[in-house]
Amino acid sequence: MNENINKSALFNGSCFAVITTAFTFSIRAGILPQLGAQFNLTAEQLGFINSMFFLGFPISMIIGGLVYHTFGPKNIMKAAFVAHTIGILLTIYAGGYVGLLVSTLFIGFGNGCTEAACNPLIADAYAGPKMNKMLSRFHMWFPGGILIGALISKFMTDNGMGWQAQMWVTMIPTVIYAALFYGKKFVEPREDGSTSIAENLKAMLNPVFIFLFICMALTAITEFGPNQWVSVIMSNSGASPMLILALTSGLMAVGRFFA
Repeated sequence: MNENINKSALFNGSCFAVITTAFTFSIRAGILPQLGAQFNLTAEQLGFINSMFFLGFPISMIIGGLVYHTFGPKNIMKAAFVAHTIGILLTIYAGGYVGLLVSTLFIGFGNGCTEAACNPLIADAYAGPKMNKMLSRFHMWFPGGILIGALISKFMTDNGMGWQAQMWVTMIPTVIYAALFYGKKFVEPREDGSTSIAENLKAMLNPVFIFLFICMALTAITEFGPNQWVSVIMSNSGASPMLILALTSGLMAVGRFFA
C-alpha cells in the first residue's frame, strides 16, 4: 500500500523539519544575550523563556504520539508548520517578556509535533537495516542543524546583524519542509493494533515505559539545557561559545551519520 509513495520527498521533508527544530535551538542560543539586553531581562526571566521549549516540546510529542494513527502524520506536520510559523513570527515581533514566553511555547509545540510525526513516518516507510540507516540519517540532522545554525548565528552576530534577522533564517527550513510535504501522500502506519488511544494510554503506564520516560527526561535536559545557555555561560571564557556548540554538535552529527 506504500509502493507508490514518494519516500524520498517525505524523508527530505522530515530532515528539513528537524533542521528547523535545530535552528530554533542553536539560533535562539546565539541571540539569547541580545534578547536579554534589548528587553532588559534577568537571567531568571531568560531561564523561564527557555523553559517554554521544554514545556511545549513534550506536551505536543506525547499528544502527537497518542493520536498518530487516528490524526495522521500529515495533519501532525500541518500543526507543526503552523506552530513553527506562529512561534517564529511572534518571536520576531515580540515586545517583551510575555511575548517571548508565548512565542517560545509555540516553537516547542512545533518541535514536538515534528518528533511525533517524523520518527514513526520514517520507521513505516522503510524496513530492516534500511530503516535503521534512515532513522540514523534523520537524527543526524538535529546536531547537524545545530552546527549550521550556530555558525550562521555567529557569522550574523559578528557582522552586526540583529536577532530579528537571525530568527528570519529559521523560516527557511520551515518553508522548505512545508513545500516538500505539500500534496504528498503519506505512508500508512504498519502497526494496525496501535490505533486505539485508550490502548496507547494504557501502554504508557507500563513500568518499562515509565522507566524509559524518566531516563529520557534526564538525558534530554542534559543536552538541551546547556545548549541554550552556551552563549551566556561561555561569553567571558575567552572561547567562542557558538564555535564550541558547533564543534560538539558536529561530532554528534558524524557519529549519527555512521550509526
